[in-house]
Formats: sequence, structure tokens, C-alpha cells
Amino acid sequence: MSQDQNETLQYAPLQGVTAKENLDPSFLQNLNTVVYQENGKTYSEFEAIIKAISSIGGIWKLALIFRIIPDFIGNKVYQLVATNRYKWFGKRDACRMPTPEERNKILL
Repeated sequence: MSQDQNETLQYAPLQGVTAKENLDPSFLQNLNTVVYQENGKTYSEFEAIIKAISSIGGIWKLALIFRIIPDFIGNKVYQLVATNRYKWFGKRDACRMPTPEERNKILL
């Protein structure tokens, strides 16, 4: 994420070794979601997005305001966007190769 100027975030596929070693198996059931860990706590879906964005700092900290939305509503919105993302934003034939700087943030 180019907004992550302080290089706060790291990424790992849910099928990878890092996820298997650090997540409860229940989080590995649904590979179509996002999971975020912070201070020993694990978040998924809507709350994971809010926590990840706000962890970048600066103006992105304002994402915490969305915590006023109840999880059941936020997760429905998350699922709606996740289900329709390719229709709304398009789908590429191949994934973009990460830059050398981005590769350092990817855990396997």
C-alpha cells in the first residue's frame, strides 16, 4: 500500500506457513477474507480493514470512526464489496509483480 509510508503493514497469504503458525485454524477456513493481527489479537473482515488502515497513522487514523458501525452491519458491507469487487473495479489477467521494497513486506 503506497500510503503505508512507515512500512507498518506486512502481508501473508492465508495458505502460507506464517498464517498456519500464527492464526487459529478457524481463520484459515475462509480464504476469501482479510485477517489482521495486532498486539496478540486477531481481527477479520470489517474490523480487520479498519484496524489495518488506521495502523498506517496520519490521516488514516480517522478510519477508527467507522468503529461506531456495529460489526454485523460492517461485515455485511465488507461482504458486499468483497463479492462485487471484480465487477466494480475490474479483474486483471495476472497479478502485478511486487517491487523489491514490497517483497520485503510479504511473509510466506
